[in-house]
Amino acid sequence: MNKVRHLSMAAGLALTLAVPVFAGITDTPPAPPPPPPDGITLTGITGTPPAVPPANEPVDPVVNLLLTLLPGVLLAF
Repeated sequence: MNKVRHLSMAAGLALTLAVPVFAGITDTPPAPPPPPPDGITLTGITGTPPAVPPANEPVDPVVNLLLTLLPGVLLAF
């Protein structure tokens, strides 16, 4: 009788420890995202260039010189 009790306790412990291990395993792939609703445009990165061209270098030579020297002065402190 003692052996049966030990065997049933061992089987119960094994099942108790094994259930959480197999609980997270699923064989189904994730569902695809739903389509966007009508009338809403998607935003994000596209291949089109921006509507406003980027700003060019400063025309004033004093501003250009200050912008060139500013990183070196900041590194000195």
